[in-house]
Amino acid sequence: MVHLNSFFSRCSVRPATGLLVLAGSLAAHLASAQVAFQQGTLAVVRHGDRTATTVPNGTLPAYIDEYTTTGTLVRSIDLPVADAGSNFGYLGSSVRSNADGVVGISPDRSRLSVAGFNLATGNGNPNGSSAARVMAIVTANGVVLTSAALIGSANPLRCSMVTNSGGLYYAFGAESTGLVYAPAVAATTPPVATPLASATVVLPTVSFKKMHIYDGNLYFSTTSNGTLTAGAKIRRFAGVPTTAASATDLPGIPATSVSPSASGFVMFDVNPAVPGVDLLYYADDATASVINKYSYNGTTWVSRGSFTVAPNLGDGLLRDLTGRLENGQPVLYGVSYTSLYKFADASTYTTAANITQTILVDNAQGGVFAFRGLSFSPGTREQITLSTASAQLAREIALWPNPAANEVQLSLPASLEREAMQVAVLNALGQTVATRSLAAGAVRVLPLAGLAAGVYTVQLHTSAGTVTKRLVRE
Repeated sequence: MVHLNSFFSRCSVRPATGLLVLAGSLAAHLASAQVAFQQGTLAVVRHGDRTATTVPNGTLPAYIDEYTTTGTLVRSIDLPVADAGSNFGYLGSSVRSNADGVVGISPDRSRLSVAGFNLATGNGNPNGSSAARVMAIVTANGVVLTSAALIGSANPLRCSMVTNSGGLYYAFGAESTGLVYAPAVAATTPPVATPLASATVVLPTVSFKKMHIYDGNLYFSTTSNGTLTAGAKIRRFAGVPTTAASATDLPGIPATSVSPSASGFVMFDVNPAVPGVDLLYYADDATASVINKYSYNGTTWVSRGSFTVAPNLGDGLLRDLTGRLENGQPVLYGVSYTSLYKFADASTYTTAANITQTILVDNAQGGVFAFRGLSFSPGTREQITLSTASAQLAREIALWPNPAANEVQLSLPASLEREAMQVAVLNALGQTVATRSLAAGAVRVLPLAGLAAGVYTVQLHTSAGTVTKRLVRE
């Protein structure tokens, strides 16, 4: 049982202007809940206080810094370091420990999560402690919840994720624990941490680094195989498992035995002829970090070159990646301990990476505090990884009848009559429940057999981009 405390954790919001407001009282909680993230900004995890003057030892306070995509600091949100309804405080580990700080974003983009420890500042061995492993859940309104916790493990908690329904994934860096799932239930006061023994181990003996849910499937990067046979650095589950499950290698991706290890990654859907995500960028966890590019041809993932990150302030180690398509071109954002980067790839889907690097933020106090993870801010719809067609083209495509019973017809403009089309149908959770290949023609028929009554999203993958339509099945 994981408890999401209905009494919001103590959090304070520090605008970029330097004004400090909101702390302590219920009124402050309600006020902070009204400070929503801006659309299209980046949420960056920072460990350590900006005002520190000496290099700290042991565990540190953690923050969410909101940046524009040009590197302007909008504000900082303090993740609580004191009691949050019970004793579930949130703290990061040491400045440059690789065991935590990676961000998980829910599939509906409404909440992000960050893993940490319920420990006082200055603890020199957070990964070896038996303290509760805490998840800070941050909503689009800037509310921070820290009453989700797991006890009973002395292994490092590396990353986490919250599902649309509120279920929680805890991913450990130690192979003896792997990936654990615990459902969300009604909050209690005080909240009670979930014992590891009562949670569900989805996949043991694998060390996790980063998780994403694309097309209703859970993907992850991993650094080692444990007792499993050799596998790829990037793998996926079929669906979003809540019980024990096996993961499948992405064919063509290097094995974990090939040094260095994978860390952050991001995926896109750019090829209308291949259903689902088909473009991958992942970072190698090395001092001279490399961003690797792969495209999927429907059968295997093919290498499309790589880009070596130019070190900044002696530290080019990429801790996390996110990205989006801007005018059809992939633009990535990454953090090292010392810097916030932008990487724009001018190449096409199947050509060698042609990446330009821009350093957006120079962390001159890299030894005092450190950036650890990032995502587009919760509530940002721009993070959806589809190459979107023009609004004019979207208006020229119609589904009828709508609502529909057994089938729906697609009325298309003349520009698309001669091309075949891939169609995906997604349910309310964003999971792909049906895919179809439709032959050329002015009117196409999409059968709805096997779909329950409800509201669906229809994605039409065309040469001009992806068109999204709402469909109601009676």
